[in-house]
Amino acid sequence: MAQPTPPADGPQPPSLPCDLGRGFMSCFACAEHPEGPISAETMSLLTELFSDLYKEAFSRLPIEDMPDLHFDPHMSGMCVGLIHPVTNIILNTFSFPPDDDYFGGSFPFGRSRSTLHEISRGGREQWYPMVYMSIRILIEFMRTYFRLLNEEQAGRYLLWARGDLALAVLFVEHELYLERPAIPDPRSPRTRFSFQLAVAAASHPTPDYLAWLSTLWLPRQQLETLAPILIPRNRKLTVDDVWTISSVLRSQGRPPPRTPFPPPQGPVHHSIDLGDGRIGYTTVVQLYGDYITSLRRNPDIQSMLSHYREDAIDALPRARRSQLAAAARKPCEVDSPNCPKGTTCLYIRSLKMSLQGTIHGFYLKALAKLSSRQACRLMRAIIVAGHCYGPMDPVSNIIVTAIWYDMKFPPPPPPSGGPSLEHDMLDTLSVLRTECRSLVGLVALFCDTISDQSFHLTLKSLCHAKCDLSTEVQRHLQSMQPDGSSPNPFSAATAAAQHPQSSALAEFLVSLSPMKLRRLHSLTSPDSTLSDDSFRQIFDIIGGPASSMPEVFPLCDNALSILSKKRSDHADLRRFIRKQITHLLQKYAYHHPMEPKYELVCICGVEVIGHRQSSYHVNFMAAAAGSRSENTLFFADLSVSFCCPVPQPCTGRCYYGEVSATKIVYPDMIRYFSCDVTSGGTGQPETPLETDYIFADLGRDLKLVKALQRSADEQEAVRRGLYIREEFLHCEDPEWWNDYDVPEWYDEY
Repeated sequence: MAQPTPPADGPQPPSLPCDLGRGFMSCFACAEHPEGPISAETMSLLTELFSDLYKEAFSRLPIEDMPDLHFDPHMSGMCVGLIHPVTNIILNTFSFPPDDDYFGGSFPFGRSRSTLHEISRGGREQWYPMVYMSIRILIEFMRTYFRLLNEEQAGRYLLWARGDLALAVLFVEHELYLERPAIPDPRSPRTRFSFQLAVAAASHPTPDYLAWLSTLWLPRQQLETLAPILIPRNRKLTVDDVWTISSVLRSQGRPPPRTPFPPPQGPVHHSIDLGDGRIGYTTVVQLYGDYITSLRRNPDIQSMLSHYREDAIDALPRARRSQLAAAARKPCEVDSPNCPKGTTCLYIRSLKMSLQGTIHGFYLKALAKLSSRQACRLMRAIIVAGHCYGPMDPVSNIIVTAIWYDMKFPPPPPPSGGPSLEHDMLDTLSVLRTECRSLVGLVALFCDTISDQSFHLTLKSLCHAKCDLSTEVQRHLQSMQPDGSSPNPFSAATAAAQHPQSSALAEFLVSLSPMKLRRLHSLTSPDSTLSDDSFRQIFDIIGGPASSMPEVFPLCDNALSILSKKRSDHADLRRFIRKQITHLLQKYAYHHPMEPKYELVCICGVEVIGHRQSSYHVNFMAAAAGSRSENTLFFADLSVSFCCPVPQPCTGRCYYGEVSATKIVYPDMIRYFSCDVTSGGTGQPETPLETDYIFADLGRDLKLVKALQRSADEQEAVRRGLYIREEFLHCEDPEWWNDYDVPEWYDEY
């Protein structure tokens, strides 16, 4: 076999293996994988840590000089924010909500039950309300910000970061192999909404204000006033410093309920040609300033990450350090014979969720490259057989294998006299099933071609490589015997992924020469939609005749009626949703004249919300008129006639669990931020889905044929049962029942 050459264009995947020591804070002992709330041990360590932080903060306050300052430990002084924990405590101690009762006079006396002097001298028992609420808020922030952590994991990362929320987020992103780990951006809706939901979940009495303060924007002059007070870590504050902090916060007034991040600094002018000789102008003016997080010293991220394991071990009691040090040097053994049955590794679960989110992005990227006509033709092939593993990058693998399947195994002709079906709408469960099977195929391909190691290490390596195994797979193909005696490296992957034509796909993938791989990659990798010429070239490269159309399995009339009804309902729903989306795109263009007009390409996710008619959340691809750039992903809420473009899903914030999963990409709005995880997890799509009936191939899918026949038999049994029940009510002979051949499972009805 000729030596394959990696694609010359585009970024190359990282080399393997990865840093296998990551994840030990989420899973460091085979016998300890708590599934429920945070463990008592971790909570005890966090309580001790935060008590020390409050002790340090109170030591810096001028408590003796302000003995009559009233203080409410259930509201003020929370260790919440993106600055240093001690600085957060100091800032929140004097950041009373700007109500008239608070700031009507000079200082807020007489509102709370204790003075700050009494609280600070009362010891840890007096501090406990603040400590406990601070821990709960930070844990909820971590869980909301990422979605793939449970309370125990979030608590351990906070312990690791010594209560510094920004560093805890940085460490999680590093553990999940994100390309550029970063602390939370206060401009990001993801950050702001995570604070709002976390503070509300912890039952803080003023949640809006505390969340607003954590991402507060201040004019430059006020930031320069606060910097010498709050940045030095060892400075003892004076009464004047306290007055300064209070005055700056008081000058901001009430927190705006729907304040977006500030526009660009200074006046910015925009103009756009609206056509017909019309030109639109806008001017944005903003005072110079920055976010309160600018008071934080910019950390040396690479330096911190290079020593993160040692820092985490030092953060724990001496009795646990040796256990953690050993765990940091070896992988988790949750899938080894020595691990107790039923053990679930939290870190493995998080890695799987992160990988599912990454793969979901690949499928959206593939759909973004297709024109409306191409999407309509390939939708069936993508959802049935377009898997992301193979010798190229994941997006190219999806497109090429879908085109191959459409060529070799074309859809059956429509029923006699029936209309041709339009396949340009997918439901969320069918997409989720394809993504789950692709992940299984990736794991099998990795073990068969790169390294046959534990499931834990395999997932780490896939996260590190961003699921792109092209370089390693092509290197494996290079080592195969030219006489064809080597086993096919794709056979195990296609079989594990339950591909409908596993053997044929494996033979196709292994037959691709280095020259063909380079040509296919060059056609599918540009950041633009596939041209008709590129589409034809891919067909020519694949070549070969289509397989013969098999004989259709016989079905009874009732089964055919069920299939016809499902397809008819799907067509009605498709027409309804397309009509609504077309109207919403026109409405969007009217309200956004400076943006290009969009045209619907395909619908890539439909989720029913509630039980009201027309309550659908939809993801769809839309093409900018007159542009060859990739399609834009949109979100639509049909219940309120709203749509907007959304970015590709963030790989760091996702959820793909066994009982619930993220199936729709939502915009960064507080209305949708708390409901972006829907019921029905990764195990649900393995049952026959509605899409299976729409794309039914009655000559090849024996499993679906049996499901149709079973549904027909059950309907017939129910119909007969109702008739039998009616006869029984008018019959005096109880022995007549024996004359009927009733199935054993009839009692369920």
